Amino acid sequence: MFEPNLDYDPLVSAIYQVQKQLAPALDAMEAVAQSLSGADARRANDVASKLASERVFSRRDMSALVPVLRAASSKIEEGRIRKVEYREFGDPEVYWCHTDEALELMRSVQKLVKLREAIETVHAIRRADQLANKFRSQDG
Repeated sequence: MFEPNLDYDPLVSAIYQVQKQLAPALDAMEAVAQSLSGADARRANDVASKLASERVFSRRDMSALVPVLRAASSKIEEGRIRKVEYREFGDPEVYWCHTDEALELMRSVQKLVKLREAIETVHAIRRADQLANKFRSQDG
């Protein structure tokens, strides 16, 4: 697949990275919304509509993602199960694993966390640019 050369402007490059993640993140958010209920599901649907309309760059818009991720993490934790493997010789081995539903939800959450990190990068680059301009204006 062709990757455009966006190295000339780090902000444009970071925004491009966010845009590449929007479609997978939207699918992931819809999966998360289906696994949640009540207010958490409504928040997830609200974030999904923001993803669909590319309204994800303001901190206020994306702040709704935090409680959704928290609720999804709780749901993943509920999907943890304890298993015991009995061996012919020696003590039984106890370990934890997740249900298939929890694993699928975990994959969706990982996509959303990746998107959040990319959006935070956009904000960091933008803030760095603002500070650089401020410092440059003080030099002259």
